[in-house]
Order: sequence, then structure tokens, then C-alpha cells
Amino acid sequence: MAAAAASGDTLHWSSQGTHLLFSFIKLDYAGGFVAGSLFTAAICMSERLLTVAFESRWAPPPIRRRRLVNAFWRAGMYWVLALLRLLYMLIAMTLNVWIILIAVTTLAVGQFLIELRISPPPPRGGAAADHSYVPLEEAEAPLYSKPEGIYSPSAAGRHQKRESLGPRRAPFQMGGVDDGGSDEEP
Repeated sequence: MAAAAASGDTLHWSSQGTHLLFSFIKLDYAGGFVAGSLFTAAICMSERLLTVAFESRWAPPPIRRRRLVNAFWRAGMYWVLALLRLLYMLIAMTLNVWIILIAVTTLAVGQFLIELRISPPPPRGGAAADHSYVPLEEAEAPLYSKPEGIYSPSAAGRHQKRESLGPRRAPFQMGGVDDGGSDEEP
């Protein structure tokens, strides 16, 4: 019993007696391991691609036109996404290091392809065309500026620009009584 707990409940490199979700995908031999690896990669890549479609609100044109049908479509996509995510969680629960590495690598490659597709291309011209870096000394506008008309305590007066905010009111007034718009404190 101790030997079974030592190999079954911890990460392991061995594939002896391990199956992947279904009893017919056994990782005991090379063919089974390749089939398990391809099955894992297919689940992980499908999840990444379907996530992109779901987040971009993709739907076939006839479905997009009708609100109720679109809601069912998105709920169905979410159902498939949840199923795929649970499946690769169960795959990882085999605790086989090789299968976990295949799953994580496939997810990372899928995310890389997504990022490559959605990120804008860099500007042409090399470093000279990169306007994202400007030294602080060369910045034209101050980094932190205050918009005009905002309350600011200063030496000139405690309630500078207060008139632009409207009449002063108590935080919790009972009965809708107004204090007449007075800016003076009691």
C-alpha cells in the first residue's frame, strides 16, 4: 500500500499502469504515449482557439442577428470551454510529468499564436520609430498634471474653485432642506 501511495499520489516520470482519461489510452507503450500526447495537445489547442472565439464574441452571421439564439450559442460555447478545461485538468491529474509538460507547452504555444495574431506589428524604421520610450528630460508635458476646475487646497483660499461644483450640501440631508448654497463653514 505504501508503494502505491508513493507513486500514485506524487509527480512521476514513469508511465507504467497509467491511462489517460479513457482506459484505451494507456501510456505503457510508445504508441499509447504518442496517442495520449496527441489527445492532450488536441484538447489544449482546441481550448485556446475556442477561448479566442468566445472572447471575440464570434458567431456565424445567422446566429448573431437574433439575441436569444446568440445567447444559446454563447452558452454552448462556454459549456464546451468548461468541458475542455476540465478535461485537461483531469489529464494533469494523472501526475505524469511528461503529459503535464506536453499540456503546458501546447497551451503556451496556443497562447503565443494568439498573441502573435492580435498584437499590432511594430512600426517600421527600427529603434528610431519606437515612440514608446521617451526619456523624462525630453517629455513635452508633465507626467502628472491636474485638470482645470478641480478643487485644490492652496495658500490663496481653502475652497478655491468651489463655485464650479454647485451648492454645498450635507452628506445626509433629511427632508430635502437645502442650506442655501452657502460655502461658509459653521
